[in-house]
Amino acid sequence: MTAWPSCSFDKAGNADARPVKAHVNGATCDPETGEIFEPWESATEAERAAAAARLETVKLSQELHTAGVPRSWADRVVRHGPGVSVSAVSAWRRKAGRAAPGRALEALLDNPRTGRPPAAWREPGADVLWRLWCTDYLREEAPTATAVHRRLADVAAERGWSLPHLGAFRRRTDREFTRAEVVRARGGALAAMDLVPHQTRTVAGLKPLDIVNGDGRRFDVTATLPSGKEGRPAVWVWQDVRTRKVLAWRAGETESADLVRTSLHALITDHGVPGRVLVDSTRAASAKWATGGQPHRKRWRSTDEELPGLLKMLDIGYSATTVDRDAAGRGRGRGRAKPVERAFRDLANHIDTHPLMAGAGTGRSPVDRPETHRMRAVPWEVFIDVLERAVAEHNAREGRQSEAAAGRSLDQTWAEEIADTVVRRLAPSQAAILLLAAEDAAIDNAGCLRLKAGKGAGLPANRYHHPDLVERAGERVVARFDPEDLHGTVHVFDAKGRYVCAAGCLMPAGFADTAAAKEWEAARRRKRRATETGLAARRDMDELQQTMASLPAPGAAEEAEPAAVRLVTGESLPEALPAGGGAAAERRRSPFLAALRTVQQLEEDEA
Repeated sequence: MTAWPSCSFDKAGNADARPVKAHVNGATCDPETGEIFEPWESATEAERAAAAARLETVKLSQELHTAGVPRSWADRVVRHGPGVSVSAVSAWRRKAGRAAPGRALEALLDNPRTGRPPAAWREPGADVLWRLWCTDYLREEAPTATAVHRRLADVAAERGWSLPHLGAFRRRTDREFTRAEVVRARGGALAAMDLVPHQTRTVAGLKPLDIVNGDGRRFDVTATLPSGKEGRPAVWVWQDVRTRKVLAWRAGETESADLVRTSLHALITDHGVPGRVLVDSTRAASAKWATGGQPHRKRWRSTDEELPGLLKMLDIGYSATTVDRDAAGRGRGRGRAKPVERAFRDLANHIDTHPLMAGAGTGRSPVDRPETHRMRAVPWEVFIDVLERAVAEHNAREGRQSEAAAGRSLDQTWAEEIADTVVRRLAPSQAAILLLAAEDAAIDNAGCLRLKAGKGAGLPANRYHHPDLVERAGERVVARFDPEDLHGTVHVFDAKGRYVCAAGCLMPAGFADTAAAKEWEAARRRKRRATETGLAARRDMDELQQTMASLPAPGAAEEAEPAAVRLVTGESLPEALPAGGGAAAERRRSPFLAALRTVQQLEEDEA
């Protein structure tokens, strides 16, 4: 064979420094996986055809020799093709004769050669040019091979070196680097991760509402938003994973926590409480009002003191998709993890190109804008009508090829399977709490809590009070409120999700409002009288004093005898204690020293 064998070279140009393929007992071994291939399996079609022709030549030579033709003449007669000598035919015959039964064809394959590198890589400076090629070509900027080769040509011309052909650089790159290494170097870490086949998941073990996945999207049309501004509307969609039906959606100006909350309310009130939600880790979907107390949230800091969110209160599981990050820390979501991404593509094709949206399209990117870009903005009502019709058509379209649909429409699949499913539902009064925003707050000593919602720059926060909150001073609670009525009442829940009370807003009074001042002072006095009356009914000072007075007087404590007594000696001690009042004065001054002096005087008298 004339092709260069599979071998590699180090930076100095030495052959076989890092072989790409190893050969074990005539078989080919993959250096990465260790898998051993038989020679016939690893050979090309041309090599197999050449081996078959050689075997036919050997058989014909053997038949002539059996018929009485001398061996040398038989080999000379059967040789064919240019460059085939009698010695080559003899070598083929010997290989076939030594081969195991049935392995003669494999024995006639060309052996992989590990000869010297081509002359181009043995020239002076070839190793330097190769190192420069590896550094320049294997960069994240992914320069073209032609551009890199032109730069190397300038270097070779300036130093007087011979430059190998561009094809030689490419072939050596293919030999010495795996495709994964080239993709990682030129495409980045995320591109290398994409070389692993995607994971296919089945929904065979699921029922409707076991798992719902949600996501938000900005559609590529310009609409007049409810605030009067013009912009691209955002839509949050909840989709059932089992049947792929779009269950609920809400549109707004931005993808916010309010949009997620109102759409979740529509999902629960219309269809039931799901078993688990699957969302991404955006701020809107992972807000603490919903995900508080959930493990593996992938956003925000989770603590043991964290108050339970809405999903925890309703016993709804929470799963967040993983974000892949490259070497620079830039994240990229996994669109395959949420089936709703496929529904978004279908809805976008219907809405963005709808005739009622003509002239309002923005294109998918700044380089893909139509000529009618932003010629007009469609009214908000028109966009909502088109969106509602698109969702209905998406669910009603027949011929769906998903795992559960099997040719039916999403509506038909949902209707047939939900009939055999036990669904959890909330009472209307319980579901109404989903429409309220949530914020955690601490109760102060006066039984008030302050909310940041609606607080302007440099302005105090709204305060809410209820008498029952006084007993919970210092606790952290969850306040649920209507964002459109911050001066109304808020519903307070404790750390375990139990309802506490409905606290009213404390409105500020005018500085010179005497009526408000009198009312506030009267409230303080009423609170004082109420507490004093309750205490007077529970306290009896006379009984306490009589009980204390009836207790017997404490007796003198019995002095414990020490094991031994040692006298204090020293030159500073006086010879003897003075008599009379001196001893009494000494006792008053220092009872301990007076006792010692008395003991000393008694010993002297006995002596």
